[in-house]
Amino acid sequence: MPIGIIGSLAICTVLYVLVAAVLTGVVPYDQLNNAEPVAYALRTLGYQFGSALVGTGAICGLSTVLLVMMYAQNRAFFAMSRDGLIPAAVCKIHPQYGTPHIITILVGMADLCFFCPIPMVDYSFNLIHVLQQEQAVFNVELFINSSGISERKISVNPNLAK
Repeated sequence: MPIGIIGSLAICTVLYVLVAAVLTGVVPYDQLNNAEPVAYALRTLGYQFGSALVGTGAICGLSTVLLVMMYAQNRAFFAMSRDGLIPAAVCKIHPQYGTPHIITILVGMADLCFFCPIPMVDYSFNLIHVLQQEQAVFNVELFINSSGISERKISVNPNLAK
């Protein structure tokens, strides 16, 4: 694996553990089971502006993630239609804008159906992400099984060992 991915994962893990340690040092852990634990801890300490700033940052961050996930969903569906996994008619390219307009509208309408409380939206998008990962694994397995690649069919040249 690339060292950048592993390094950034390690840094994020350390920061996550440090924030959790500080939070449990400031507020009893049984009070942190709410929708906004960091903002709650700041409010408990009397930092009202800091609490508002953290809450605003969380809303902005969540909105950005939702928009990026919507964009990624369109691209994933477009790639799936190109591979023949979903009908190609759904991912037709708009003649003027050069984008898959039908699937963009359908994904937008599906996202509007999830216009509900934040935990529900978070859960829904996490579920969609897990389903995309499962679809990718299924596609790889389907490719391997349909292409005839298996350990039984690979023959080793005995002359190469000499």
